Amino acid sequence: MFALQSSPLPLIDAIPIAIGQDLIELVCHPPRNLALPLAALTRLGTGLNADFCVVATGGRANEERRVWLWSAADSSCQALTSGSFWQNPWVKAIAASETVMDYPEDKPQDLSPSPNAWPLPTPLDCQEAIGLRTIFQGKVNGLVILGTNSPQEWQGRQGQWLIELQSSLGVVNHLLRTTVPSVKNCCKPATPIANLVSESPPSLSVPKKMVEDSPILRLWYDATRQQLEQQREWNEQLIHNIITIMSDQTRNPLATIRMGIEMLRKAPPSPKQLSQRLAIIEAEWRKLNDINEKILQLRNLKAEQDTVLLNRFDLIPVLKEVIDNRAKIDPNHTKGDRQIITEFPGQMCRVDANYAHLQQILRELLTNAHKFSPAGSPITVKLGAVNVAEQSMIQLQCSNLSAWVTPKQMKSFFEPFYRDQWVIDSAIAGIGLGLTITQTLIEQLNGKINVACEPATEADQCLITFTLWIPGKLAGK
Repeated sequence: MFALQSSPLPLIDAIPIAIGQDLIELVCHPPRNLALPLAALTRLGTGLNADFCVVATGGRANEERRVWLWSAADSSCQALTSGSFWQNPWVKAIAASETVMDYPEDKPQDLSPSPNAWPLPTPLDCQEAIGLRTIFQGKVNGLVILGTNSPQEWQGRQGQWLIELQSSLGVVNHLLRTTVPSVKNCCKPATPIANLVSESPPSLSVPKKMVEDSPILRLWYDATRQQLEQQREWNEQLIHNIITIMSDQTRNPLATIRMGIEMLRKAPPSPKQLSQRLAIIEAEWRKLNDINEKILQLRNLKAEQDTVLLNRFDLIPVLKEVIDNRAKIDPNHTKGDRQIITEFPGQMCRVDANYAHLQQILRELLTNAHKFSPAGSPITVKLGAVNVAEQSMIQLQCSNLSAWVTPKQMKSFFEPFYRDQWVIDSAIAGIGLGLTITQTLIEQLNGKINVACEPATEADQCLITFTLWIPGKLAGK
């Protein structure tokens, strides 16, 4: 066995996505009693952890140009005279560059910090600054500059985030230039950043004709509103699921524990009765503890940033061990009641995985199949080797009969805290996190998981098959 360093699957950084969505929402639906430039610059500056933020609109000399400065020191925003700003050599370099410009490396050495040349906290007054031009409908329409006195906190991420925000900032600059009055005192005192997007009810500040005349803005606006609405609906459904499941799965254990305590208080039990009642209370406590452990594990997995240590080992012995342990939990499986049928190749299935992660993945799949398959029906586990995107993978399939599943229900299998109503009505234990944890674990192993449904002999049943792909290959290949 030897250690392998895992290569995490590419992840989309959520920070620039969230900031971009908030900025578009702010310029389209500004908060009440708060000037638009202040709201937008505060969200941008605080989101990217900057000490000052400058947003300038206007891409050509004959356009009306505006410049706003936000400072973290006093959470203020002010409109600046733009003439001398656009004459600054570093500003000209930013406007002409297609990438992020850094200070001081790319700054002309002869730049002097005179008030007329640089009417704002100059890059000479901070340890690090970056600037990027903004683009809307294929045309440069302004630029953004960020500065910090704590470059160690940036760790090189802000430049990439700024690039990912470029299209959003282009829309913001377009709307700032066309909707904000051209007055110097257009910025009101700051309010807490937590209130910037939560003010309600907001009023639409973007002229309807502007949205209709700009196809790209209309698409951006419609897509953003639709995405926010879908996120709101998903959040509401998640909260509903959590409340329903926690109420359903904790009510009986808590009632049993309470009843056991009351019985112990009423009359001194015999040693045998005491042992029985304590065993019942302990069993109910374990149910509650399992719920808590599952929730904590999911939270830790979602927050985990460290790479997972991978080892190379044979998958077949691990799977046999999990199946044997399953037999101890369900002794009747050898008599045909949910018997586990295996189809393994003759060679070793060498995988690059984490042993503990893989054990839990297999346990969750077999537990899930056992809970939802009709009594007397088998569970089938198959192993094989395939190539996925020119990569050698071990394919594991776990199949079982189940009550009929609709396409809509299929899409929710891996959603946290999701359980069908028939599952709740059937009093099947669980809180809907097993498959969510399974998906998270397999992705940390650079693998994938999928679920498919096929008709079964009985009209009210179907065959559910979970397919896993794990990096590895058969011995000798």
